[in-house]
Amino acid sequence: MTFEWNIVLFSLCSGLFIVLGAVVALCLKRISPKMLAVILGFAAGIMLAMSTFDLLPVALEYGTVIHCSLGIILGVAFMFLIDKGFFSHYNFKGAENENSYKKIGLFIAASVALHNLPEGIALGAGYEVAPTLGLVMALAIALHNVPEGISIGAPLKLANMKPLYILLVSLIVGLFTLVGTFISFLFAGMSENFLSVFMGFSAGSMLYIVSDELIPEGHKNSPIWANVGFFLGFLLMFAIG
Repeated sequence: MTFEWNIVLFSLCSGLFIVLGAVVALCLKRISPKMLAVILGFAAGIMLAMSTFDLLPVALEYGTVIHCSLGIILGVAFMFLIDKGFFSHYNFKGAENENSYKKIGLFIAASVALHNLPEGIALGAGYEVAPTLGLVMALAIALHNVPEGISIGAPLKLANMKPLYILLVSLIVGLFTLVGTFISFLFAGMSENFLSVFMGFSAGSMLYIVSDELIPEGHKNSPIWANVGFFLGFLLMFAIG
């Protein structure tokens, strides 16, 4: 695969839409429990839809059910180790609710970053097939990056983190799309089985966060509004598809 500045620019711009989402979250004057429930449910719906309609079908296209399942197991195990290992020893400062919101925000950020890598790889591969395909993929990624940025920014804002820190976290997450695109340049001939495992890994990490953090926390704030957000997020990703 030849290096193309155009796709680098597309990848960078689409990734930075996560920062735009974080800015939207920072501009919200007050995030009520109902609003937070909608945001968390929305993020859960988006992640479940991306795993179902995006990552897993591609994983099965590149490899077998075994490769895909292995990736899911590794992704779940990886997020479990982060949850019970890294986060359990991380020095969260502030009230109990602030600790919970900070953990959720960083958890979402980690999962979205892992998802952005294969997206960036797909973006580079799509552009190689046809430049117009690469542009369409970049626009689709940019569209769902905005709500992802909101789902990262809102919990971190409730954790009373500094706006600059929130923007920095969202910027780092967004740049993972660009990293994925560079990977597609460097390892154009990478094993399809490896890609299958990696896609499954990304899906598994998202499914863990959806079941362990987003749905329980959303329902704790407001079950009804969490469900509304969940189905709205799921339908949005299904429509963008």
